Amino acid sequence: MKTIALVLVLFALLAAAGCEGPQGPEGRGLGSLDDPSIAPAVIYTYPVANSIGPYPGLEKQLCGDQPCWYVTEILVRFNKFMDIASVRRSVKLSSSSGDLRADSNRIGSTGGDYFYIRPVETIGYNYQLPFPVGAICTLQVGQGATDINGNHLVPPYSMTFVPEPYFRVRGFYPPAGITDVHPVFGGPIIYFNSPVDSGIFPYISITPALSGTWVNYDRGMTLYYSGARLDNSTEYTVKVKRGAPDTLGHTLPAPFASSFGTVTFDLTRISPGYYYGADSLDLDTPIYAEFTSNIDSASASRSISVSPATPLRLRRVGNQVEISPALGWMESTVYRLSVDSSLESSAGRRLPRSYEYNFATRRFMVRGSYPQDSSQEVPVNNNISIYTNAPLDTASIRGAFHIEPAVPVSFRFYEGVSGFGVDPLPAFQYQTLTMRPSMKRS
Repeated sequence: MKTIALVLVLFALLAAAGCEGPQGPEGRGLGSLDDPSIAPAVIYTYPVANSIGPYPGLEKQLCGDQPCWYVTEILVRFNKFMDIASVRRSVKLSSSSGDLRADSNRIGSTGGDYFYIRPVETIGYNYQLPFPVGAICTLQVGQGATDINGNHLVPPYSMTFVPEPYFRVRGFYPPAGITDVHPVFGGPIIYFNSPVDSGIFPYISITPALSGTWVNYDRGMTLYYSGARLDNSTEYTVKVKRGAPDTLGHTLPAPFASSFGTVTFDLTRISPGYYYGADSLDLDTPIYAEFTSNIDSASASRSISVSPATPLRLRRVGNQVEISPALGWMESTVYRLSVDSSLESSAGRRLPRSYEYNFATRRFMVRGSYPQDSSQEVPVNNNISIYTNAPLDTASIRGAFHIEPAVPVSFRFYEGVSGFGVDPLPAFQYQTLTMRPSMKRS
């Protein structure tokens, strides 16, 4: 609190001295930007000169070929087209916390009159927000900056700003007021502008109560509620009390609260698999049913069925159920998958209605092989792998396998697996492999 008081006193003195921000001629329209009779001046900055934040636009998201990243960006606008190299050499940036500076390689321009400055840490890395609480930043543009006519910036320009005048919550997820949060997303996240530790936990509450723990990361400035099992159709409110402390002696000057709501428990998607169409399902491909919340495994086993009747294996993966045929689907068959409304979420909520889904299967076939057909320059001691689209009756493999010229081989196969391996006992020469129709699925 002492830091905040000092900052306020400083700006009170600046105001009393008549400091009103950047001054200078506005010019006479677009043509004045290259008029040699007009002296250069700074006419706009962001943050605004001699102001106190926080500033919501100080962080900018950049997206390109790589994943998006964030940069701190300070803006300066002149009333003239400026010599860009001279401006880059003349800009200085400092902080009372001693943690940032301007790097000429990170000063750019749009049009020659509009400049952006992306500060770096004193050791040269990209500057990471937020700024230290109470830190006073100073931006200077020296008189070495010239316009395109050679006129110098006289007098030189200087301004200050305070990005983070007090300890605060600078962000929250999910966004306030949102009502379609899926419970599987995890717990809420609180972003602070200063590092915190477990000392802040007693000041934070979640209503309705959740059984989880706050986890600290991102330099201590972010809290993530881990282990939470959110319920459907519920509004949650997270509060941080006034007086909540950071690790540097600052306290929250005002309480914070944010609310969000979760979606109803429902089935959102049934898929025949990630790589196959619903009308050409391989005989060993599982069906996936996705829900808006984690499900109760016991209720799934009595609520999910297929017609024609087929023994199923169900495996819960988060908010998905993997539905696999115990012995493979029947070939060239149209199935109907039913998900009954008695299926429950892990919190005991039922589906609002029942669902049905139709899919068709392929015939039993060899899906592929390695080496592939007509492969050349295959090593003579290479093994062979045969891939089918259904689990195999391993007793039928030996009689169905034929290779020319004949060579002794050994087989590798396992019950319930869609494929098998063949190992040559002597080395292969140039062989032709044939699978006879007598090979059977399990």
